[in-house]
Amino acid sequence: IRALRGSTRATDVCSKPALRRTGRTSVARFRLSSPLHSLAMSSPASPHRYTFAKPEHLCLERDIKRLFSSRQKSMIAYPVRMLMCVLPYSGSGPHAKVLLSVSKRHFKHAVDRNRAKRQLREAYRLQKHNLLQHIPADREVHLAFIWLADEPMKSETVHKRLLSLLNRAADRLQLPESVSAPQ
Repeated sequence: IRALRGSTRATDVCSKPALRRTGRTSVARFRLSSPLHSLAMSSPASPHRYTFAKPEHLCLERDIKRLFSSRQKSMIAYPVRMLMCVLPYSGSGPHAKVLLSVSKRHFKHAVDRNRAKRQLREAYRLQKHNLLQHIPADREVHLAFIWLADEPMKSETVHKRLLSLLNRAADRLQLPESVSAPQ
């Protein structure tokens, strides 16, 4: 146990077994390393922060109403629809704010809705840097990700589709006249 405590590097933690006490004996369990898990590990070569903090959540009612107005841009990559609203930067807070929505119409059980939201959150958290690097310093982007499918999807599929949506949003940010008029 002491040999494991001394090592804090990410490669050492993932390659050695984790020890868990169960009664009088210790049981060794290997941590699973997946491609998605390895993306989330921060390395010196990767300056991105893979977080999704509370200030990045779109919460204000006026911002949500503006986002869902009929004039905003919408893109679909099944099972997700993305709404995007580009605004002048307010001077404080993050440059991108996100709203996640999974309707009760699609999933009757809260467990399934929570799983879909968790998949969307995780996919955005790992891939948001693809969008953030294209947002101009004087602009702010509000996004809504809406789940469209009636059945659960694999996380890999959600990651791929969300990546395509974020890349398309980054392309739209490169176009002139991408600022929406505030209401």
